[in-house]
Amino acid sequence: MPIIKDIHDSDSRLVIWQIDESEEELHGGVKYVGNLPTNQSRRLEKLAVLNLLNQLGYGYEYYYSAEGRPYLKTEKPDISISHAGNKVVLAASLNKAIGVDIEQTGRNYGRVASRYMTQREISRLGTYGKNEMAFIWCVKEAVYKLPWGESKNFGVDIEVFVDTLLSPKGWSDLKVLHNDVWLNLRASYEYIDDYCLVWVNL
Repeated sequence: MPIIKDIHDSDSRLVIWQIDESEEELHGGVKYVGNLPTNQSRRLEKLAVLNLLNQLGYGYEYYYSAEGRPYLKTEKPDISISHAGNKVVLAASLNKAIGVDIEQTGRNYGRVASRYMTQREISRLGTYGKNEMAFIWCVKEAVYKLPWGESKNFGVDIEVFVDTLLSPKGWSDLKVLHNDVWLNLRASYEYIDDYCLVWVNL
């Protein structure tokens, strides 16, 4: 299946590909694939990303920096990639850095809450449903993918403010500790089927 969702906002574009094709069909949509992972699911994910790049007019190749961030040869737009289940997301932003994450809401996030939540977030566990748990995880993954120049600790450096049950799409405030200063950012999100999609600009 080709693109199933195309989201635009003032800073970014996010496109979701649902992998329903065979590997051969995905190969047919690109001119150059380079080295592909040996793991089949990873191969399918990379081929879906290459198809997205092609359809969006960004060429046929992408690379990874020493910090693990994907980038294009043209350097602009800034891109971020995420995948979960059979969904692959490519996020692009011309004017700002972007981080994106997509996750299935049915995972047991509560089991690892102490590893990725701040004390304030943990104190509010009783008010969260599965969507809010997935959202907080996605925000932290998306923030982690931004070009900080240093690693971020999910449970210490990133705090997400979710005080009510979330609507199907919208935004939420968060703060990130960077160089001993708390920065205020905003996470945009949308729930798609049983998936949570989050993106953050810097």
